[in-house]
Amino acid sequence: MRFCEKLPKNIYVKEDFSKEVLERRKGLIPQLNEERKKGRIAYIKYDKLVVEGEASEMRDKRKRDQSASPKKTNDTENDPTKINKINAFERVYRSRACSTSFINKE
Repeated sequence: MRFCEKLPKNIYVKEDFSKEVLERRKGLIPQLNEERKKGRIAYIKYDKLVVEGEASEMRDKRKRDQSASPKKTNDTENDPTKINKINAFERVYRSRACSTSFINKE
């Protein structure tokens, strides 16, 4: 049943139920349509009608509640100050620029 869409158009697959089950399912179709018109989620499982809650309730349960954002404060005391670090590569380039061999080439 999972791959019935992949079959060619002239071949179809149908569920294999007994005649009694098929008759019960036919009798449940009007109730199924009535429940769906009321806005509930309903489907037929084997020979029983399964009705779940309303569609909007089910959709709302999937959504997360929004959390409140923390209040912003302008405390400058708690802000970390920038730490002056010397770049390791800067030290290497500076030593080359000050070397005597570099000065003599100019």
